[in-house]
Formats: sequence, C-alpha cells, structure tokens
Amino acid sequence: MIALLSCSLMLLAGSADELLDAATQALDAGDLDAAALALTEAIAADPQNVDALEAAALVALRQNDPGRAVEYLTKLLELDPQNDDARLELGRAQWLAGNHEDGQKSVDAVLERHPRLIEALTLDKEMRVAAVTAPERQNPLQFSARAGVSGIYDSNPMLDPGLPGTSSKTAAKLLNTGFAAALRYAAGPVPFSVFAELDSNAPAADRDDVGAYALTTVTAGLVAERGLGDLNIGLDARYAELYTDVFDNHRARVMSPSLFVTYTLFGQHLRLLGGAELRTPDQALGSENNTTIKAGVRDSFLAGPVTVLVDLAGRKNQSASGSSSVLRTDFSEIDGTLYLDTTLFDTLAGFVVVDALGRKFDDGLQESTYHALLGLRYGFSSFELHGEGGVTRNLSDADHDFTRYQLGLGVRAYYE
Repeated sequence: MIALLSCSLMLLAGSADELLDAATQALDAGDLDAAALALTEAIAADPQNVDALEAAALVALRQNDPGRAVEYLTKLLELDPQNDDARLELGRAQWLAGNHEDGQKSVDAVLERHPRLIEALTLDKEMRVAAVTAPERQNPLQFSARAGVSGIYDSNPMLDPGLPGTSSKTAAKLLNTGFAAALRYAAGPVPFSVFAELDSNAPAADRDDVGAYALTTVTAGLVAERGLGDLNIGLDARYAELYTDVFDNHRARVMSPSLFVTYTLFGQHLRLLGGAELRTPDQALGSENNTTIKAGVRDSFLAGPVTVLVDLAGRKNQSASGSSSVLRTDFSEIDGTLYLDTTLFDTLAGFVVVDALGRKFDDGLQESTYHALLGLRYGFSSFELHGEGGVTRNLSDADHDFTRYQLGLGVRAYYE
C-alpha cells in the first residue's frame, strides 16, 4: 500500500524539468532535504538528465554527504566525459570523502586539458597544502544544536500512553522545554553521529495534581550509516531515562538498539528497520525488564511542493502480564503515521500528522488510538515560531477510553 501511495503521489510531481523547478524553489527556501528529494525523483524520471545529476551532487555536498555526491558526478561523467566542471567537482567530492588519491587524479585530469584554469589551480593548491598541513587544519566534525520552549494546554495529561493508565481527568497548563545537540563525524567510510536530547514537561500550575504525569525524557544515542550505492545500512542505538515531576521521580529507563536498511528505488527512500526496546522500571535491572520487539518500514518522497513521510511499524511486547507495576506489558500493536509538510509562503510552512494505532493485550483488552495534529511554522534565519493543535481519541475499557486535546505555542532556535 505504501508503494502504491508513493507511485500515485509521484505522478503529481510532474516531469523531470518540473521536479528541477521544485528543487530550485526548495533551495531558495533553504530546504535542502526537499531539494534532495525532488532531484532524486527527477533522476528517477530521467536518469540521463545531467542538470539533475549535477544539482543533486551540489546539494549532497551542502548536506555534508560527499560520498553521494561522488556517485552522482560519476554517473554524470559517464554521460558527458568532457564535462570538466563536473570532473572538478568530482575531485572536490572525492577529497572530502577521504579518497585523496582519486581526488587529486580528477583535478590533474582537468589541468592536463586546461593548465591555466583558475578554478582547477585553486583546488589543486588547496589539496596540496592540506596534504602537508597538520590534521587539525581539516575538521571532519560538524556540530548542530536545537533549543526551544513552548506553552501547552493539555486536556488530559494523566492519560499519557507512556505512563500507567488512570480514569482521573485533569486539564493542565504545561511548560515544555526541549534541547538537542549532535556531533557528526562526516569523514571515513562510515559517517556517524552522537547526540543528546532533553524533552521536559513541567506543570505551570497545580504541580501537586499533575506533576506525577508530566513526563521528562533524557536521551543519548548513536546513529551510524554506510552507503553502498543505492543501499544504505545503519545502526540506531538509543538510551533514555524517564522522569516525572521534572526530575523528582525516576520512572523508567529505555534501551532501544535498531538496525536499518535504506534503499532508493524509483525515487523512493524506503527504510526497513528492526530492533528491540528494553524498558526497566525504577528498580535495578532484574526480573521486571519489559522487552518489546519492533519492525517497521518508512517511505519519504516529494509530491509537488509537499514533503511526504509514511511510517508503518509493528511491535510485540514479550513480558508476561503483571510483570511490572510501572510499565504496561504483554501486548501486540501496529502503528501507521502519515506526515505532510509544505511551504505556504516564503517563510510560513504548514504540517499535518495523522496517526492510527491498534493494540491488543493477551488478557483480551483491545485499544485503538487515533491522533491528528495540525501546525504552522514561521521561520527566520536561525529560529522559528510554531503553533499546533491536536486531538487524540482512544477507544478501550473505562481506564483508557478518552478524548484528549492539546494546544501549543512556542519558539525554537537552531545552530549549525
């Protein structure tokens, strides 16, 4: 069904030239991911389009992915062997990817035909100086960070699906604080990133009533991915600590290693993921471990001006009923998510998230949860204002049968 949806939406994207125009608009808006998706689809529609290949390579270089730029430029030169501008960019990409010998050969090949070409002479000098300069002159590390704060109205915070259920219902005003930082090592055959995240909800009032249900999560992790042509394989390993009432009550810890494979096929970025999630309540690691096996597939693509993400996941909890007094156990579930994002005006973007989840417990209880979120972002050079509203409907027994509304307004700042 995902493949059918992807193919249907691709038809809306138009010809390779129209996709190139869409990529140009995305670049003008500073959206490298959308530009990369549009160019990937343009190449899929017309594999011999040298303009699309060259543009895709330049976008890959701006995304600090020289290995993929090398792939695009190599294909371009197979179609147009005399394109010395592309060969020069190939040399730059090869050098940035750590293949210094081939990078120098590509630049030398251009200089053999154009010994006075300023661009080639400049790049040749940069390479030769870098080759004899101390390694600290080259910096393969890239740092990025994000921080934000927002006010949230939650009509039913005590029914957070990550916490024990209760039939009590108390509206709350929360202050959400978020921070994330990542350090990426882009050189070498296996680029990887290490990251840390904080997401904290604190009651703005009535702390004694809702503090125990305002979740704070601290996460650290590692993501590594190796490209093999159109196939990428990777590891996503995360560790999280869960608290309530800010940091006063430690509720659980979560370890979630996953392996994934991403394959580019007809312009589609299909990602298959398999892994596990080990949750442990506040007590030391022991018999109350709560283990969930998970598998999923993701597809991301561009449909005209709209970025589309489709995510389908299945999970099976391996813990026996009642094995934990803190965490829910002994269930199977399937979850589908559709995310749409588009630029409405120059600096205003809108997004929609629709999610449906079905869960069945071995004791016979069944749940179905439906969630919809609509939001807007107004962007500036290094920060954005955002607002969103969402509704969740859960159908099950009396303890978990509820409708929940959430409204949020806040600001996020970025650094790269």
